[in-house]
Amino acid sequence: PAQGASVAAATIRYMGHFTALGDTARDRAQKQIDQKFKQAVPGITIQWEQTAWETIGEKYMAAWSANTAPDISLFSPANLAQAVRLGSLEDLQPAFGKWTDQDKKDLSQAWWDTGTYDGKKYIAPLLLFGDMLLYRKSVFDKAGVNIGEIKTWKQYTEACQKVVVDAQGRHPTDAGFDESTVKMWGWFQFLARGSGAGIPRLSQFTWERLNKPDLGPPDWRADHWASPEIVEAVQMVVNWVTKDKIQPRSSLTYNLEDADNSFVSGQVATYQFGTHRYGSWREKMQFPPEDAVWGRYPTWDGKKWGPVLVNHWSMGISSKSKSKDQAIKATAFWMSPDADLIMSDVAGQQPRRSSITKNPIFERPDLSFVKLFDQAAHEWSEPLTNPPVRPSDIQIQAYNQMVNDGVPVQKALSDARDAYNKLLADIPKDQLPK
Repeated sequence: PAQGASVAAATIRYMGHFTALGDTARDRAQKQIDQKFKQAVPGITIQWEQTAWETIGEKYMAAWSANTAPDISLFSPANLAQAVRLGSLEDLQPAFGKWTDQDKKDLSQAWWDTGTYDGKKYIAPLLLFGDMLLYRKSVFDKAGVNIGEIKTWKQYTEACQKVVVDAQGRHPTDAGFDESTVKMWGWFQFLARGSGAGIPRLSQFTWERLNKPDLGPPDWRADHWASPEIVEAVQMVVNWVTKDKIQPRSSLTYNLEDADNSFVSGQVATYQFGTHRYGSWREKMQFPPEDAVWGRYPTWDGKKWGPVLVNHWSMGISSKSKSKDQAIKATAFWMSPDADLIMSDVAGQQPRRSSITKNPIFERPDLSFVKLFDQAAHEWSEPLTNPPVRPSDIQIQAYNQMVNDGVPVQKALSDARDAYNKLLADIPKDQLPK
């Protein structure tokens, strides 16, 4: 994709939460790709703008409305639908349609499907990823638990209770258990308000128990949030804090950075890492990284493994960019085999291209998730959708009410459903993503 007619010299602005300026594994990958890009296309200079991932979508849309948007920005599922509705993104299909058949086929179907509406492709996925569970194997071995046999959520809960002990050696199932003295918890998740978190595992439960996306076309309504199956599943994740005591109440104040740190510093025995962040955090583990073993998600009945939800961070080009050709040239280069290999090798990312997966680097221990994720994705993967109304703040408020205020799960979920549907009703039907 990087080849083609030359374009005029220009400086283009690129906004992301990882850039060539920082020092995480992903930042270092961006720097290497940028250096290769400068050699391949010497006339185009990238001006990097680093910003927090939680606010990137709102920042972009505000800048676009004020005519100050960067030429290229990163987008996640949480902020893509709103950017498309605003008309703020350039359709990349005309440019990508000129690629060779070999290039087109090399990129996965998930890559092509992401961000495509009515035949127009508004973004180019830079990272395609999902999360899977990580277990501290030695901790579970010591407790007599074989992590490979944890196939139901009930087994998962009981396994976590076996590894949680207070200062007197008591487990959550023992009388007198004192949670204030626990050094290592069973499970952790970031759940602070405004952190981009939602109700833990809700999307997975909806696929697993109702066989549909949490929120999806054509109507995007949240009517199922208060269905008996979802109430039962959400009651379980509330119990993890309030009754089963495998998760600390403090996790309700943690952002993603805090939660990731809780695992790598040894404060928690299982965690779900996004495969896109694992490379950066593996370097910080305060225990042998080989002790962190990837596992598949349980299901309610344990008859098969749970779904992998395919997520993305993608490059989009402002529809008001004055350097569209140059921005397209840069975006295409970031999709090239060279860039894909750097993203896999340096940043520990899941490859987007099938040709790259044949590279011997994927035999390395730090990239052990790649083949497991690939297998999981072939068995059962679903895309994370892009709701026209962001549900995270509504969900996290409901979760806080259930855990901290004792509001019954059925009532909190019914109120959240109504609050979401009310906001959805304000959007004209013809503006809902198909």
